[in-house]
Amino acid sequence: MCEPKSVASRRVIALDPETVRLLRRQELVQRRLLGERWSETSPVFTPGNGAAVQPDSRGYEGSR
Repeated sequence: MCEPKSVASRRVIALDPETVRLLRRQELVQRRLLGERWSETSPVFTPGNGAAVQPDSRGYEGSR
């Protein structure tokens, strides 16, 4: 991933303990699947090959 365009773009997201637990479990799954290809900057959710989901991908809901 990349740094935000400005300091004002930085956000903190509050997550409940269950969401944190699920995200950590997903990270472990990703680590097992990717093996040596996994890194600390690897996306949490991927299309299955470890790459980041592209904004033009079907189902991407980040567009305005």
